[in-house]
Amino acid sequence: MLRLILAALFRAGEIEVTYQGNRFHNYQDPARRTPFTNNPAFKSSLFSPRQTPGLKTLTDAVRQLEGLTGEEVDVEEGAIATAFKKLVGEELEKLYPLKATVEVHRLPVLPLLSEFQQTLSGIQSSASEDCVRTLAENGADFGETRNRIRKLREALDAKAIAILRQSRLATEQVWQRLAAHSPATEIATSVEELKTLLGSEHFIDSWDGIVERTKAVLDAYKHAYCDLFDRRKPAYETAIGEIKNRAEWGPLEATNPGTASSLLSQLVVRVGSDEDRDAVTRGTSLGKASLTEMESDLAAVDGLKSSVLVKLQELSIDKEKKAPVRRVRLSGFFNRPIETQVDLDKALELIRDSLQKCIDEGAVIILE
Repeated sequence: MLRLILAALFRAGEIEVTYQGNRFHNYQDPARRTPFTNNPAFKSSLFSPRQTPGLKTLTDAVRQLEGLTGEEVDVEEGAIATAFKKLVGEELEKLYPLKATVEVHRLPVLPLLSEFQQTLSGIQSSASEDCVRTLAENGADFGETRNRIRKLREALDAKAIAILRQSRLATEQVWQRLAAHSPATEIATSVEELKTLLGSEHFIDSWDGIVERTKAVLDAYKHAYCDLFDRRKPAYETAIGEIKNRAEWGPLEATNPGTASSLLSQLVVRVGSDEDRDAVTRGTSLGKASLTEMESDLAAVDGLKSSVLVKLQELSIDKEKKAPVRRVRLSGFFNRPIETQVDLDKALELIRDSLQKCIDEGAVIILE
């Protein structure tokens, strides 16, 4: 009879049961059956009065829950707690993959998701009356955060993730390459604004701004890359053509094609490929060379061509003569500007004397 009375009071929410260190408030909890179905467990359990939520709290909780789920719930503590915990469990299942995506892509909403996860876990493990009070008092805030996270989950699809990758690329690698090449002021401004947007936990609300600024930075880089590429390619093709038109080239290529190929290798590699340019234009690559490297290549084309020509002349010398080779750099004879006919005559006389001395020594002269 005592057990029946206590069970009725427990079912009505008037008492709570403590068994093996666990407190049971909700009669729908499967573990709460043991103290009422087992004599030793009944004798070792503690039954104490319980402060239940009042009717106003229950009514507020039901209203909040119906607003969250759109379903009707009985104005009863156990039913409300069960329905709310079911909703919380569903939210947790949806939260895990979203949180993993956010962590991988270093998005600034991780603190928000971690805090919501802690809230959900706390609700799941809370007693039924605490669950009801939380719902009644904080249901509006819970719903607002839930809606915000749902918006994130729906927005972060594969297309959005691809745009975020492009945005990171624009503010980090692309800007690192572009910054030293005097980009327009508005591009520098776009980069700073893009960094600010990507660092805000409300970045999803500024999505159009992110897309616009990302495109502006990437387009500026593509223009700079293609401009340098289109100037470098003909410069090196012209240099290669001039070398191949030399009288010494034909015999060398015919007798020693391997040496001829290696001689041009430093020029050929700088011509670039149309596939590389197309990849940059499509946005699938930043290019095989940096902007700085291509500028250096443009500045070095004459020097590399001159070096190849000197080597070509050396290879064309008849080895049977065994004559020493003297390289003469003409710029060494002009240590000041030539302004008059007298200056020119003196420079030419100096060059002639130097070259004549080499010939008298039996040397072969190669001018640089």
